Amino acid sequence: MVAADPPLWGAAVKGRRRKPHVLICGGRYDRMMDAFRGKDFFVEDRKDLKGALAAAMNFRGPALVNVVISQGSARKPQQFRWHS
Repeated sequence: MVAADPPLWGAAVKGRRRKPHVLICGGRYDRMMDAFRGKDFFVEDRKDLKGALAAAMNFRGPALVNVVISQGSARKPQQFRWHS
């Protein structure tokens, strides 16, 4: 099972190594469910989200919905930096 390309795991971010909790753009985190005999859903289009969430909730076991979001999306201003 490969969730992300191994060369990306230790990639530098602004001169620093990635922290373990940092998600990788393009990572297929939904593929982790293969290891847990679960169900995975990969959503790239907003119209498919509702169906994927419903199917995941109805699955009798572990399920993960990986939703691709736009890197250029506008963000709501946060009161505290740690919120974003």
